[in-house]
Amino acid sequence: MILTNKITQNFFKFFIRKRNEDVFFLPFFRISIGLFSFFHFLFLWKDFYNLYRRNGLVEEGIMLAFKPKIIPNINQVTEFLFGWTHQSEKEMLMIIMVIYLALCLCLTFGLLSRLSALLLLFLHLVIFKGAPLYSYGVDNLTSIALFYCFLFPVGAQYAIDQKLFSKRQVNPSPYRKILQLHLSLIYISSGFVKLTGSDWRSGEAIWQSVHLLKHNLLISIDYDVMAIYPVVALAISWSVVLIELFYPFLMFSKKFNKGGLIILISMHLGIAICLGLYYFSLLMILLSLAAFLNFDKSEK
Repeated sequence: MILTNKITQNFFKFFIRKRNEDVFFLPFFRISIGLFSFFHFLFLWKDFYNLYRRNGLVEEGIMLAFKPKIIPNINQVTEFLFGWTHQSEKEMLMIIMVIYLALCLCLTFGLLSRLSALLLLFLHLVIFKGAPLYSYGVDNLTSIALFYCFLFPVGAQYAIDQKLFSKRQVNPSPYRKILQLHLSLIYISSGFVKLTGSDWRSGEAIWQSVHLLKHNLLISIDYDVMAIYPVVALAISWSVVLIELFYPFLMFSKKFNKGGLIILISMHLGIAICLGLYYFSLLMILLSLAAFLNFDKSEK
């Protein structure tokens, strides 16, 4: 009985107890994901029609072969919603684009937050999962973040919903703990997979990554120093593996939290600069800040 009570108390302390550092988690998470989704999609605006029209850059039959059967693609959705209007394919895709951006803004400002997040998640899956050959890790993580925007009461603070529906203040700590645990699982599993691969243990993965052909780098860097000093690639490789494996230790520890965030942000800035994965790096930084940044002003 004593053991059961102790376990219950520890669970309450870890998961349920309201913490001052979590006070602005919900609005920060909602606004950051809403704005990120808006600008990430805006980046595709110019090329959207050429990418997602029928038989665009990739033939539709090939794209359908890779698409999950349960998720429709954007052409199937536009035909279902707007086919009866006899509009051109370009006009129908334009409507979808406008709706997507409008939902991003609704989520950002907290207008019908959960409904906006749900509809945005559906559109996101249709667009990116429906055309998987154009998709990569950032799109999967965005879908996870949007799901949490639907699941969490993100419209309870600093949102239009709060004014419209007189929402009561909620305890953000349990919701933040869910995100913290999920991120820890993502990083630990990623680090473990890297650790089991010989290319990461030898540093070859870093050498190959920085020498891939890229067209979107803002800074040109000469990596030939790695050929002269292979220990550089080895050190970077093991640094990434150790940061990911010890992510929970760095983030949950009050002693190392600030330093852990700086280390993590530095790692993702390096990924952005060296590999050109700007949106992926930005999203991972935003998620970690939302999960672990101390929002308690009284401690600053």
